[in-house]
Amino acid sequence: MNFFKKGRLKFAILFVFAAFNTIAQIDLTMPANRMVYQRNKQNTATIYVGGSFSGQLDRIEARLTRLDGTGNPKTPLDQTEWKNIVSNPSKGNFLASMPDQKGGWYRLEVRGIQNSVQLGEISTIKVGVGEVIVVAGQSNTQGENATDKPNIFYEAKDDRVNCINFQDFSTSKPFKYPVISHIDANSFVGPTGKNSWCWGPLGDLIAKNWDVPVIIFNAAIGDSNITAWRAGAEFSTTEIDQFGRFDFTKGEPFIQLKKTLNYFCSLMGVRTILWQQGETDTGIFQEGTGNTSEIFRDNLKQVVQYSRSYTDKDISWVIAKASLQKLNGQTTYSQRVLDGQQMVINLPNFNTFAGPNTDLIQPSIYERADGVHFWGQGLIDLANGWFNSMNTPNFINNSKPHLAIPPQSASLGNCVNNNQITAQLPQGFTDYEWYTDNYSQVTKNQSITAINNKFMVPYMKDASRKNYIFSPPINFTPAKLVITTDRSTTLCEGQTVNITANTFNNNYNWSNGITTKTIPIKTAGSYSFSVNSQDVYGCVAQASGNFAVTVNALPATPKIISESSPNICEGTSVILRPESSIGNLDPVWSNDTYNTAVSINTKGSYSLKLKDSKNCESLPSNIIEVKVNPNPTKPDIVAGGPTTFCADKFVTVATSPNSNYEWYRNDVIDPSFKTQVVNLSLQGDYKSKVFNEFGCPSAFSDELKISNWALPDSPIITKNGTTEFCAGGSVELLASSSLQNLVWKTTDTGIFSTNTRITINSLSDSKTSSNTTYFATVTDERGCTSLPSEKVLVAIRANPSLPFIDRVGTFTLEAKAPILGLDGTSYDWYFRDQLLNAKEKAIKVNQSGNYFVKAKINYTLPNGNKLECYSGQSSLFDYFEDPSNVFTVFPNPTKDGRVTLETKDDVSGAQILVFTTLGQVLFETTVDVFNNRKLLDMRDLPNGVYKIRLKSGNLMVTKSVIISK
Repeated sequence: MNFFKKGRLKFAILFVFAAFNTIAQIDLTMPANRMVYQRNKQNTATIYVGGSFSGQLDRIEARLTRLDGTGNPKTPLDQTEWKNIVSNPSKGNFLASMPDQKGGWYRLEVRGIQNSVQLGEISTIKVGVGEVIVVAGQSNTQGENATDKPNIFYEAKDDRVNCINFQDFSTSKPFKYPVISHIDANSFVGPTGKNSWCWGPLGDLIAKNWDVPVIIFNAAIGDSNITAWRAGAEFSTTEIDQFGRFDFTKGEPFIQLKKTLNYFCSLMGVRTILWQQGETDTGIFQEGTGNTSEIFRDNLKQVVQYSRSYTDKDISWVIAKASLQKLNGQTTYSQRVLDGQQMVINLPNFNTFAGPNTDLIQPSIYERADGVHFWGQGLIDLANGWFNSMNTPNFINNSKPHLAIPPQSASLGNCVNNNQITAQLPQGFTDYEWYTDNYSQVTKNQSITAINNKFMVPYMKDASRKNYIFSPPINFTPAKLVITTDRSTTLCEGQTVNITANTFNNNYNWSNGITTKTIPIKTAGSYSFSVNSQDVYGCVAQASGNFAVTVNALPATPKIISESSPNICEGTSVILRPESSIGNLDPVWSNDTYNTAVSINTKGSYSLKLKDSKNCESLPSNIIEVKVNPNPTKPDIVAGGPTTFCADKFVTVATSPNSNYEWYRNDVIDPSFKTQVVNLSLQGDYKSKVFNEFGCPSAFSDELKISNWALPDSPIITKNGTTEFCAGGSVELLASSSLQNLVWKTTDTGIFSTNTRITINSLSDSKTSSNTTYFATVTDERGCTSLPSEKVLVAIRANPSLPFIDRVGTFTLEAKAPILGLDGTSYDWYFRDQLLNAKEKAIKVNQSGNYFVKAKINYTLPNGNKLECYSGQSSLFDYFEDPSNVFTVFPNPTKDGRVTLETKDDVSGAQILVFTTLGQVLFETTVDVFNNRKLLDMRDLPNGVYKIRLKSGNLMVTKSVIISK
């Protein structure tokens, strides 16, 4: 590309010189973009800043921002304050220095200041203080395209690794002012490099480990033997390479190394020359040729010395050991070449250092791309070899960095005929040269007279006539004056049109007497102006113009509303719109959108203007503040146990803490889970979403898979017998299952048995009733337990106690128990083994013979069934009937005054009369039916003998009774 393409540099694009226009103020031409200045041993260097400017300035300022390996500002920000580098600059040309800048990669910004106000834009480039490396030798330095294997060229990953991306093999043409670029895979690493080769990776190692930028110049020539290098340095006879492929004219191949040192290393400085050469000499220095290690040493030594004599610099050399060559299809080394290289390395006080032994990298011709050249991993190994050779205390402490030769600035005279300007380079130098932006030579004089719009690139040699010294290229742009407006002269109410002279000068002479650069106009009318101005070179320009200004009224101010709350969550939006119809007016929102209603998803202050057909905008509407609340971070799900388990179990799972929670199973929300910690039992894919205090949702968590093992089938229960029985009975339950781990359980006691068959019974005299539910489960090999089998309720009811018979009256037998009886007990009476109709506890008897009784309880079971439980048979009671005894009083005598009256037969309508032995009636009563004992209470009577008479029909019986209290 043409280095001097007109335009304005912005950060992160290729730096170019800018021609003067109404936007530009500073044309920064030195340093070139991505230039690297060699640092000294104290890790500092001077950055030289120069170029052209237009207009009148009070000062020129600069600042530096340190960048990282990606080309972005370092964090935390490392930035200097704006520093005045030139005070009261004049004649449109400047050169300044920024000394003692520490090693690093910088963004350099330069601006012009007038009356404490920045004029024009800031000029910005990248510049570095670091390492300037020159490499030379033959093809394994120059780079080579493989012929029989696909080659891989490695670009630099670090932004701080640079080169001049061009090739120039000429012996007489000057080198151009450098255009510098990052080393990409297919970059020419100029002036003679073919590609990035190993130099991109080497640059990465230097930038990463030394934390400075680097620029690499490649002056190597393929198939060049050491004799040709010496002859080229001596500018002696033409040399032919070993293989007869190249003719080296006088100066070749050394001339490119010399030009690199004289031009670019004068401009930027130099740390060292990395030298890899010797493979071509392997065939030349075989036994029988007469060429010895000493001859190789002397030739290489002379090349090193010439590099220093041509520059007046004791330049450090790092020399690789290299001799591997493919001769007659075999891997061939030359010990003479290797020894000659080592001899030069070992020369005392010669400022030479050992480089890598490249014969050990891909050491077979079968490993190299074409038998000679490195490829693939070999290039990475080569880069590491070079860096390891430099990254030593010996090299770091003893190598001799040379700094850039300070540039010189041309001085510019006043404007002369036809707006021409004379520029003159300083005295004390030689070989002055001036070139245009396309590098056409203009003159070799110390001075030049240039016309408008000419870029000139001046440089000269130092007094020794060895090193070139560049002067900052000059942009000759005398004043071009035009009267312009900054907008249409059809205005809207409140607007201003500025009638402006388009130059940055301060001396303006308008026809209406105004001396400022701009005339503001706000009212309608017709205006006519003329102006003249003189620029910094003394060139005068004139201009005139007529302007008709129209002013239109503004539309009414709108009002806007939001359709929902303007406090939104990240990733959502709110609709803003006018409160009422805007008719044919065009909406202009403050965020540069033009729909009637706008969807807003970023925070900020929003307002609306309305534009009419005349492009007049209303005043801004009310402001709506939109706040965007952050969403929570993506939550995690943590399980408190295994996530695969039996179907009747669960795992406790927790998500990240926040204000509210949602849980999803198989992408469907589960409304039953609303807490941070949940118990999950169903299999499926679970994920969570959390909500913060603003109600804003997070992204879904990663899914957690829950898996269930199916439960084994429940056992089948067989009942051998009834499950409802009285004490003394039993039932057998059988559980059938294909699994072995069977357990019987009850609802009351837990595990009951592990047998397949169980028998439930009780003692016959048990007085405890029970309702017990039995069921069985089985457990499989995973430890999963089945659901309970059929639940069997076994109801056992206590039997009444074995009763005995007591004669409690003359005609009354009563069933009694040795212990307290059970509620609900009834009795079955037997006479001579025949069941009587009587069920009461006491019965009336009137026949002689054997009696026995059984106690009975009728139970109602939990399921509503009925169950009768009996005691055993009581002992026989032998009752004897006295036929003459038809009415009795018992007990007699009575100690408490109470007696029972009995009749043998069921007498009805009986009259009972109590009287004394003297016949005095004490009281009388009537008994409807004498079918059981009747209580007669005589406790009110004193002790003594009394008469009790029963009378019923023809029956009348009198008994005496004694009361003895």
